[in-house]
Amino acid sequence: MATLSIASLLSFFSDEKKSIKKGENHFHSDHVEAFNYQQGVLRGEVHASMKKKVYEVTIYLDDQQEIKSTECECPRGAFKCSHAAALFIHGIHNLSRTDVECQWRKRKATTTLSNQAVSELFPRPKRYCALSRNPTQADRSALYEDLKEYGKFTGLCWLLSPEPPVANKLPMPSNYFVSK
Repeated sequence: MATLSIASLLSFFSDEKKSIKKGENHFHSDHVEAFNYQQGVLRGEVHASMKKKVYEVTIYLDDQQEIKSTECECPRGAFKCSHAAALFIHGIHNLSRTDVECQWRKRKATTTLSNQAVSELFPRPKRYCALSRNPTQADRSALYEDLKEYGKFTGLCWLLSPEPPVANKLPMPSNYFVSK
């Protein structure tokens, strides 16, 4: 979305170059007292040139941030006045791209739902196998020997280590006592 542009100002005030010149004077003289932008409407207060009067100004913008129309409380307010030009020039200099309402916040047109089966939307996962063949005991032994080189603190090395030999079975007391 574009911010306010000088081209928009020039196209709207094309037949009123004097209003643009006076608007620049208002802007450079800090006559813009208040400024607010909301949803395509610029509102503000612009001080009159000579009098101690402040005029409320409203500028309506279209979707491309071009000026549609202006309103001002000044005697010339029904037409393209210098106060509206001053407010728009102030907007050009002070309105950032982030102040302008983002396009993603605008409502999207409703879309029709597609008729797809659940199996098409969520296909079953394919069986995954990291190896092209099943590992053999020789593969496990080779991996164990490689891991053993890193030291005894390798957890996978401990898991792959061979089972310790079974100690001699302890004699059970029932083997020695015979009941009659």
